[in-house]
Amino acid sequence: MSAATFENPLIPNQRLKQLYNAMRDLRTGSKKTRGLEAGIAATASHLRPQDTIAASATLGLAVAIVQQSSGNLLPPALDADQKFAAAHGAAFANKHFTPGSVAVLYLDSALPASYGRFLEMTALRELPVVYVQAPGHKAHPAAVKHKIPVIPVDVNDVVACYRVAQEAFTRARTLHLPTWISFQQVDKEDPLDRMRSYLKSKGLLARG
Repeated sequence: MSAATFENPLIPNQRLKQLYNAMRDLRTGSKKTRGLEAGIAATASHLRPQDTIAASATLGLAVAIVQQSSGNLLPPALDADQKFAAAHGAAFANKHFTPGSVAVLYLDSALPASYGRFLEMTALRELPVVYVQAPGHKAHPAAVKHKIPVIPVDVNDVVACYRVAQEAFTRARTLHLPTWISFQQVDKEDPLDRMRSYLKSKGLLARG
């Protein structure tokens, strides 16, 4: 089997093309998230209709573009504290009443110290939560303190982001354990160009 036709069993070729299409849709429909297309497409592709999503208006719009639905997003009218509380409450309910569902928090700002109590509860009660933090911010100190795994990943690399998200969502759905995904801006490479070149090298997109 040639390198051009090799299919990674962890990320099928069809999924790779779906990720690329999602990134293109994001580039067109959400100008404010330029440069984050890989990370958002990779994480949002793991969402299910019964999951609960807390996000700012900007990131919420981007997630809805990938999912082609905003039905599982918490109302944008809620402030940050209310969204945080609602998402963690949903995670607690999911663990006990709808196993396999998760709460996902998309974070594009630094979190105040008051949020530490939610992270402590997440760790102590082993709640199915996935935290997704945009570049430019550090993981909340409570995440490290309470041994919530913090996984850094290059936000320009959709394949790496997908694998990290796959691990985090599997951990949440099957073990009811939280994970913190920390997107890092490793370089200035355009994520869409990078994915396009990758697909061409695998023979999944026409060259030219």
